[in-house]
Amino acid sequence: AKTSNSTCAIATTVGSCPAAASLSISSGSVAGGTQLNVYGANFWVPSSGVSSYQCSFGGVVVAATSVTSSSVACTSPPNPDGVVPFTLLLNNKAIPSSFGSLTFSYYNCSVRGCDTCFAQSECTWCVRAGGCRSVVQCSADYSGSQQLNFCPRVTAISPPAAHVNIPNTVAVSATGLTSTETYRCQFDGLPSVPGTYVASPGPAVTCATPVGYPAAFR
Repeated sequence: AKTSNSTCAIATTVGSCPAAASLSISSGSVAGGTQLNVYGANFWVPSSGVSSYQCSFGGVVVAATSVTSSSVACTSPPNPDGVVPFTLLLNNKAIPSSFGSLTFSYYNCSVRGCDTCFAQSECTWCVRAGGCRSVVQCSADYSGSQQLNFCPRVTAISPPAAHVNIPNTVAVSATGLTSTETYRCQFDGLPSVPGTYVASPGPAVTCATPVGYPAAFR
C-alpha cells in the first residue's frame, strides 16, 4: 500500500522519495507537440491514475501520457520562443529535481534563415513551405527521403543583363531545385512572374524579363 512519508516533499512510498533527474529532449517547437521522457526514480502510479502526474512548461501544465518507475512521458504544449523552467508534478505538487533545476527551450524554426536553420536539430529547410520549418511540419509534405538537408542557393544567372526594351528569358541556376515545385521570379519591386523548371542544362528556372523597366533580379 502507498503511504505518506513525512520526509518527502509529496506523499509516496515510505522511504522512497520520487525525484526527477533529466529530460530525454530539452528543446522543441513553439507549436508544441514534442514528446519527451522525464527520467528519475521512485515514480509510482496512484489510484487516481497516470493523469495524477503532470508536466509544467513555464507554467503551462499538461497531463502525463505514461508512467513507469523511472520515467514519466508527456508532450510539450505551445509556448513562446525562449527557455522556460520545467517541473514534474504529482497531484499538483512539484517533484524535486535531484540535479538542479530543469529547463526546456522553445525554438521557432520559421524565424530562422537557411544558414541558421540547421543549428537546431529539430529544424530543416522545407522547400514546399519556402523556408525553415520544424521536421514535424515538413514531414506533412515530404517523406524523410525528400527532406532537403541543405540550403537552396542561386549559383548563376544567365544572361546577367538584358536590354530594357527587348523581351528576353533569364535562366536562374540554383541548388535544391525540384521539378515538383512551383517557382516565380521577381525583378526588383515588380510583380513576380512565373518560372519554368528546366532539368538540363541545369537544374534551373527560366523566367521572362520585364520590358521597359530597368530592374535588378531578386
